[in-house]
Amino acid sequence: MPKRFLAILFGEYNYAGITQVAVQLAIKLRETFDITLICRRIVRKVEEGVEIIELRPKTTLELWKMLGKTVDQFDIVHTHDVYTLPGLLRRKRKARIIYTDHGIVPMKYSRIASIPGTLFAHFCRLFSPRADLTVGISDYIVDELRQIGCQSVVKIPNGIDTEKFRPISEPEKILKLKCGNPMLLKVGLIEMHKAIDYHIASMPFILKKFPEARLVFIGTGRDLAYYRAKVKALRLDRVIHFIGWVPHEIMPLYYNAADIVLAVDYCHSFGLPILEGMACGKPVIARNGYAMREHVLNSRAGVLVQGENPREVATAVDQIMDNYDFYSSRAREYAKLFDWGVIAAQYRKVYESVLAES
Repeated sequence: MPKRFLAILFGEYNYAGITQVAVQLAIKLRETFDITLICRRIVRKVEEGVEIIELRPKTTLELWKMLGKTVDQFDIVHTHDVYTLPGLLRRKRKARIIYTDHGIVPMKYSRIASIPGTLFAHFCRLFSPRADLTVGISDYIVDELRQIGCQSVVKIPNGIDTEKFRPISEPEKILKLKCGNPMLLKVGLIEMHKAIDYHIASMPFILKKFPEARLVFIGTGRDLAYYRAKVKALRLDRVIHFIGWVPHEIMPLYYNAADIVLAVDYCHSFGLPILEGMACGKPVIARNGYAMREHVLNSRAGVLVQGENPREVATAVDQIMDNYDFYSSRAREYAKLFDWGVIAAQYRKVYESVLAES
């Protein structure tokens, strides 16, 4: 049987979470499908040996027109970009459309300048019930999709590479990255909705119990300069470090150097750093809400906090360090459930099911 043609769409190629999903799906499924990756623009590309088309539309309307011309070249169009939905679903089509929803930051956690874009994202999301199938990456997202009328919806979480993200037994590889005892690691955008203020505010309380503790932030974002200046003004720059962007292949070393991964974000639709840290055997402290809550409750590999009083984090660090081996062993076992081989098989089944219906 000839290969079926599959297009995987996403927004910016920046090797953040959604980019990883698209690229890893293409790698895992290219033996079964003839796959084309399509993105709006390439910001930072990591060579994976996967061909990709960059559209570079000047406006969203131009994006929709471009998609209208290309969509019927494929048997399946699988989009991870909410802004593409009106262009894909407003007309009759031959291709089957699958939409994976990665969540929208709630309005109360959006900066004022981002509110128009957030409202537009919610408008585009209203087209998702017209897709042949919608996918939610967590129970939280599945519930949101059902609330807006999606009938054909399944849960398929994002995956991780458990061969790349694993405990490293050679201490010399991570020794130069190690700082503090314990070393606390926060990975992700350095922006308001990631509760950077809250993480910073927790550090004085942590230091009272663990004077040698250090907090390391990895990631970039619109607020990076602001938070660096704030930490310096608080005279915490000796114990709080902003590393900036780190190549993806280096990230397992940082996770292994750390003792605990922090993810007390105001909101998170999935929590990829939680799973990457757990895959390296690291316990997690996360907010008791959204998808973060699901991971900690299902794994018992960490501690949940309410995310309101920064003293909570100090108590959680103490709790984990007192029983570290238990949390660490649970972390690695749970992360294996999200190996890309497992997740790709779930998507393969979904693709075949949708094609069979056509």
